[in-house]
Amino acid sequence: MDRRPLTGRMVALAVATVLAVGAFACGRDESRSAAPGAQTTAATDRDLTQRVRQAISSDDSLSTSAKNVQIATNDGTVTLRGAVQSPQERQVVAAKAKQIAGAERVDDQLQVASNGGGR
Repeated sequence: MDRRPLTGRMVALAVATVLAVGAFACGRDESRSAAPGAQTTAATDRDLTQRVRQAISSDDSLSTSAKNVQIATNDGTVTLRGAVQSPQERQVVAAKAKQIAGAERVDDQLQVASNGGGR
């Protein structure tokens, strides 16, 4: 019979569990592990996000709020989140993303701010 104290066996079990979880995590495909609407590490998704960000940030007609919306690409689908100053601004931001990613590949979750400021 094993005479090691119970705490020693518990520590050994905890270490084994951590090692097993770590080994499993190393084998995952990180580009596919992001939650829906979250940015992945896939190069094509990062590139798409960067191109949408550039198109939005280079438009001088947009407010600071619109230029700072969250843009995340997951498996080619661009998700837009955050507040913009008007319904028209929401349309402009979404249209830029749709022009780059394709109309069917944009998830527009933008909201119109009620405070009216932001330029």
